[in-house]
Amino acid sequence: MNDKTDYVINTQKAANDGMETFLNWGNAAIDNT
Repeated sequence: MNDKTDYVINTQKAANDGMETFLNWGNAAIDNT
């Protein structure tokens, strides 16, 4: 049970980190245009 909860939390964290990186990349691309 705990392992599954940790997995979900880590997956959500990874998704949030990935989205933040993507948004930062998008903003950088706009700034450089």
